[in-house]
Amino acid sequence: MSGVLNAIMDRLREKFPEPMPFSVKLSLDEEGSVMMDRMGIRVADEAAELTVRTTRTTLDSIRSGEVDPVTAYFCGDLEIDGDISRAIQFAKAFA
Repeated sequence: MSGVLNAIMDRLREKFPEPMPFSVKLSLDEEGSVMMDRMGIRVADEAAELTVRTTRTTLDSIRSGEVDPVTAYFCGDLEIDGDISRAIQFAKAFA
């Protein structure tokens, strides 16, 4: 398992100590996918109610504050498949 995915899972566990009431998949092109749902957080590539696709570079830029998630979305560097209000709730993990 990639160190990047481990770091993402640690960050998600810190920001969301309780299970999410919906399923989320964060898919990083080069690394793989992290799932978060009622069963917890794990490396997996499964169907989800919300899928966020990006690259490691874009995610790092969002985490550092260099790029705003909304700007990344409108520039096509961040793709969202699912309910945008849930995406906003999920985005707080990277703020």
